[in-house]
Amino acid sequence: MDGKIMKLPAKESKSFSQDHIFIRSNSKFFRVRFEDIVYVQGMKDYLKIHTREHIIITHQTMSEMENILPADRFIRIHKSYIVAFSGIRAVFGNSVEMEKDLLPIGPNYKDKLMSLVQRS
Repeated sequence: MDGKIMKLPAKESKSFSQDHIFIRSNSKFFRVRFEDIVYVQGMKDYLKIHTREHIIITHQTMSEMENILPADRFIRIHKSYIVAFSGIRAVFGNSVEMEKDLLPIGPNYKDKLMSLVQRS
């Protein structure tokens, strides 16, 4: 399950859409649109990218993924989770309710999440 996420450098990507990334998993490159990503789950040096239809596992770190995903559409809520802001159904206590899952909010991420929720 080796893999990497590819995003073209800005100067090379002008002729390409900025709405997706390519994720390598099992020797294939999957085109994943940002709007299809529900959340990303970190597992040491691997990521599970939960989309609306699939789960893709790739060899990548959370910090690398956090730098690739658009900051205006995704927020890190825990050391092991990055969520699509548009996929949040509810925030309560130390949890975020996504489409089908309940995810924990880490204490280091709660203030930033709550300030974004209150501004929306």
